[in-house]
Amino acid sequence: MSTVDTQEKFIELRANNESYASIAIKLDVSKTTLIKWAKDYEYEIHNQRSLNMDALQEQYKVGKQHRIKMLGERLQKLQTEAENRDLSEVPTYKLFELIDRTVQALEREETPFVYTEVKTVCGCNL
Repeated sequence: MSTVDTQEKFIELRANNESYASIAIKLDVSKTTLIKWAKDYEYEIHNQRSLNMDALQEQYKVGKQHRIKMLGERLQKLQTEAENRDLSEVPTYKLFELIDRTVQALEREETPFVYTEVKTVCGCNL
């Protein structure tokens, strides 16, 4: 395995939270080298962890995109039902409460995915 291949495998293993001891054995690389690589590839490891978590959340249908879709569908159904109701009925207030709670849940989901990258200024990594 070339050094580049080994480093890519290291990034993958660290992104999966494998210990340095375990990685050192698997890749036949010293822990000192792995610690240096962890500093050198900090952003790549972080981004891979984010991608892994996103894939896991989508697999189990707990990802943000899936939740937003479900909440949006629920909101549409609630609004349709509210439009069909006679406002003099007592239970209608509950329907509006559900609409409000669903809108609030959708608003809480408005968090952008953050992708980090190395910024270079004057040849220095920041």
